[in-house]
Amino acid sequence: MQSRRGSRDGHTESVSLKFKNRAEAAEILKAWAEFRSVPQEKHLPSAPEVPIQYLDLIDRPQPRLDVDSGHGMTTSVGRLRPCGVLDWKFTVLSHNTIRGAAGAALLNAETAESSGIPGVISLLLFCTVDAPSFAVFCDLMSIVMKFGGTSVGDAKAIERVAEIVRERLPQRPVVVVSAMARVTDQFAQDGAFSRCGRTARLHSP
Repeated sequence: MQSRRGSRDGHTESVSLKFKNRAEAAEILKAWAEFRSVPQEKHLPSAPEVPIQYLDLIDRPQPRLDVDSGHGMTTSVGRLRPCGVLDWKFTVLSHNTIRGAAGAALLNAETAESSGIPGVISLLLFCTVDAPSFAVFCDLMSIVMKFGGTSVGDAKAIERVAEIVRERLPQRPVVVVSAMARVTDQFAQDGAFSRCGRTARLHSP
């Protein structure tokens, strides 16, 4: 179960799991405390020194208190307790726009660069790929260009974006474009209409 109600940033999840071989609480806490990976071993700039922190308090983690741990790159865990259905359950908090998006993308790029993968300026991986596909992906991509809703808010703005992209064609850009300004809000309103059994109104952008 995931919740973001009433918080500006942060995804809070209630996790229940079952092990193939049942683990004791002390073993789980030790695994979290000792977990380190390539970014920590290489001391990459965006890597948190402590990727997972356990908060031994009954009311933690909380978005307002813990979401910025490790500059938003540390995952906070708490409330480890037995589960009546599976083995254990606990609460996890991570920063959705840093750990889950921008910061993770930057850390992926730093990891690729430190591993000697050439030609990678910005690396965005949102799915798991096998090693050959990963190598081909990194060899082909050289730049990622992201344009927000305001950047494509009207015809003139779209023309400016097109010109910027044309100037970067030799770098084989991957272009990510948000919905036009105010369109996302309209989608949310139309969704609310649908939940109430009303017909959503169509609006010209």
